[in-house]
Amino acid sequence: MRLIKYILYLLVLLAITACVSQPEKMTEQPLGFKEAVRNLTDNLLQQVKKHQGLSVGKKQIALDPFIDVNSGDVVQTSLDIESLVIDHIDNRFPKFSIQRLSPTQLENIQYIMVGALDYELFGNEGNQKRYRIHASVLDPDTQKVVANAKVWLLEDSLDYTPVTIYEDSPMYLKDKLLDSLISIAKSPTDADMDARYYEALEASAMIIEASTAYAERDFGKALDLFQQASALQEGQTMRTYAGLYQTYRKLQHPDKAEDAFGKMFELGVEEDNLSTKFLFQVNNVEFVKNPNIRKQYVMWLRQIGKFFNSTEHCIQILGHTSRTGAEKYNRDLSLQRAQKVQKLLAPYLLKIQKRSEAIGRGYLDNIVGSGTDDARDAVDRRVDFKIVGCEL
Repeated sequence: MRLIKYILYLLVLLAITACVSQPEKMTEQPLGFKEAVRNLTDNLLQQVKKHQGLSVGKKQIALDPFIDVNSGDVVQTSLDIESLVIDHIDNRFPKFSIQRLSPTQLENIQYIMVGALDYELFGNEGNQKRYRIHASVLDPDTQKVVANAKVWLLEDSLDYTPVTIYEDSPMYLKDKLLDSLISIAKSPTDADMDARYYEALEASAMIIEASTAYAERDFGKALDLFQQASALQEGQTMRTYAGLYQTYRKLQHPDKAEDAFGKMFELGVEEDNLSTKFLFQVNNVEFVKNPNIRKQYVMWLRQIGKFFNSTEHCIQILGHTSRTGAEKYNRDLSLQRAQKVQKLLAPYLLKIQKRSEAIGRGYLDNIVGSGTDDARDAVDRRVDFKIVGCEL
């Protein structure tokens, strides 16, 4: 009898153990940053070599800067990836040359490399994080993905500081075109290239070269390229007008800068992305201590008010927090942030109490969600807008 009871006890214990969720396991071995990028590059180029078969001659690859999946920004880690990829191809693959995508390349390139950087939370508590790089190589002639790879990184902290052109932008610029790039970076071999990305290549090349010129403080060249991009139908993007806004400011043309902001905000409405950089200090309703951004807020509010006064739309003003602290605390803090922007917008938006509603979202709509309370998750401590119908 004791033996039977013991066996039953073991069976119950095994059943309970089987029901306990086990931590998610990594499907691939994570690597240190430099080794991971080189491994990724090797994988991609071996696939490309297989694709081209016995083709002769040196092949040209254009590199579209890797972007952060969450914000759409090119960040400092993107530049580190770019540098490692270029060096590795130059040293290990003499039959290929690679450089950043530019307008002068478009007629001569055989391949385009795109990439995206993200992370996943895993484990029982969802508190373990691994960064991951996705990349694809495209054949613009066939409009197909000819190589795809991804790597996990050992590092649990990367430099997510946006590069200059994105850091200075008054809005977060993720749009449908950047969504297309991210989708391509994750697409399997032989997948079709997203038509939106292909059609916008010329404009994208201009924007990339303009962004490089802006980082090098060649604002005249940057302005010329952003203006050329804006003349193209495919160049009517938030990135283009963010670039125009910033270069006009650098060149002391405040009226033209304000017009560019207004156009960028209109495009944000079309893209359903009204994440302006009304950013807040940690655990505070005071704006970030960045005088370069703060002194622009009055103009942003004026243009936002001008847009909504010219339409019949109503808006929700949505406050957000980063993912630290209790849920109720964050909900209350986010509401206070939304109410502050609503109050500041009042002089510029007629009947603001009827046209707007302040809402605290806490950390429900985090873009980054890291809870690091630093530059990496600054976007999570924001106020943005959502267009809604007006109640009669």
